[in-house]
Order: sequence, then structure tokens, then C-alpha cells
Amino acid sequence: MNYKKSQLILDEIKKANKILLNCHRSPDPDSVGSALSVFQILKQLGKDDVTIISPDDIPQNCKFLPNSELIQKTDFDIFDFSAYDTFIITDSGNWSQITGKDRILSSKIKTIVLDHHYTNINYGDFNIVDKSVGSACEVIYKLISDFGLKINKELAETILTGIIADTISFQTDLIGESAFSYADILIKAGADRNKIIFNLYKSRPFDEIQLMGKILSKSRIEKEYRFVWSAISKEETKGYPDSQDAKTSVVSSYMQSVRGTDFGFVLEEKEGFSSVSFRSRTDFDVSKIAEELGGGGHKSAAAARLIKISFDEAVEKVLSVCRKYAKKS
Repeated sequence: MNYKKSQLILDEIKKANKILLNCHRSPDPDSVGSALSVFQILKQLGKDDVTIISPDDIPQNCKFLPNSELIQKTDFDIFDFSAYDTFIITDSGNWSQITGKDRILSSKIKTIVLDHHYTNINYGDFNIVDKSVGSACEVIYKLISDFGLKINKELAETILTGIIADTISFQTDLIGESAFSYADILIKAGADRNKIIFNLYKSRPFDEIQLMGKILSKSRIEKEYRFVWSAISKEETKGYPDSQDAKTSVVSSYMQSVRGTDFGFVLEEKEGFSSVSFRSRTDFDVSKIAEELGGGGHKSAAAARLIKISFDEAVEKVLSVCRKYAKKS
């Protein structure tokens, strides 16, 4: 048994009638993959009344996953939670990450939290927060084993997508033997690694490539504080409508590879807020910066959302906190 609470959670699921699943704000492949994996588990358990909601559209590179078309973009301010008795929450460290809003849900719905972020505050009625793994999909994999369920091709592919993406192709700090062994088992179960890689990394819209170039052209390096950064306003992104993942692509592929730096970030202005993503190049802990800004994540990869301040103020605030935590040269 991987988790002591697995049987308890299985019992709660079996008792549930109408189940709600989530993708977190600005959903990434691990968020989408973990939600869809739980959806497939529920189907195996005979649960047919299941709804998946997300505060934002899922990224294009996740739409190849089975059942991704069932994920509903939802305004949490008006969503009727009273129609459901159980909410299974994956890959979300707090309520703000679930809803995309700076508030706590006032709902009596029973909550089961399945996560891997060490910043998770155990806010569910039932919590499995495994801080030793690099993705929520690994938590789901271990639960499947505890539940005694089978992994078919679709489930294997969905879980492996989350593992590959959230570990940045096995580069993050929480990569032990388990991630590789799970990947091997999932591939043997039918997951098509080439298909996953093609969709995650080799299917970018041209708009995204162009906006990535623009973000890179605006990048700056703070040599004294050993970090690199870029910020782009919503006015500058207007001409690139099909570029949802540009920020994440730049920060993951380039900002963590600049010689002479410990970390990097990209900040993008959205409608009503600014979103910032951090990546570490060395052993620098970027989650501390994200936490101070109201976000969270991992030592090597973290993010935050800044609301109620202007784009320029958001840039200055992020820079100030980065300088506070940075290791000076």
C-alpha cells in the first residue's frame, strides 16, 4: 500500500453519487492529465455522473488526451457546487489555484485533495499530498495500484503525459527512480511516448513561436543578482491570438539555461491580472519567491498570479522579491 488513506478515499468515492473534478488555473499537462486520469479511474469504478471544470481553457497541447473535450471552462463565482456531493481536487495547492480567484470557496461539498506540491496546506476533508514525487500524475499512478485497478493504454498515456511534462522531461529536482520506473511500466502498458512528445513539444502554433521570440527579445539579465527575466504586456500579445503557451515555453526552455544565473522568470499581463512563472537553473529554490507573491510550486519550478495591481507594478513587485531572495554575485 503506497498511501495509508487510499482505502478511506476509495470508500468515499464508492459512496459518492455526483462527482466534480478540476483543472487548476492556467492548467498545464499535469493538471489536465491528473484530472483526466481520475476521470478514467472513476469510470472503472462505475461512476458515470462526473463533471470536470477549469477556470481557464486547457492548452492546445493537451487536447490529444482522451476525454479532454469534456473539460468545461467555468466561472467559479456562479458555478452551482450544491449539485455535487464530492469534489476530487488534483494538482492544486490551495483554493486560489483551483478557482483562479483570491478567495476561498464557501461550499459544503466533500473534498478529496490529491497533490504533490510541498506548499499544499492540506485544505481538503481528505488529503494525500505526496511531496516526494515530481507530478500529480505520479500520485494518481500510486493510487491506482492501491485501488487494485488496471492501467489500460488510454490511462497509461494520460498519466505519462503529466509525468513527462511536470518533471520537464525528467529534469526537475524531485526525480527519483520511481519516475523512471513508472514511465517504463506505462510505456509497456501501451503509452505512446513519441505521440506524447510530439504533442507536448513539436506541435507549437506559429503565433506561439513568434511571441516566444518577442518575449526573448525583451529579456534582461540582472548580473548582480544572478537571474534573467522578461515581461510582456497584454497590448504586446494582442497580435498573437494562438500563443497560449508562449510564456511557459520560454521560461522552461530558455530562462533556466542562461549561463551565470541561478534562475529566471517570465511575467505576462492578462485581463485583470499578471501571471509569472519561475524556473531554477541551479539548486536555487524559486518556490520561496512564488510563495511570497501568493503562489507556490516546487524548488525548481513555481508560479504566481498577481491581482489588483497594474502590469508595471507587478513587474516591480516581482523584481523586488527576486532581489530579496537572490544570491548576489
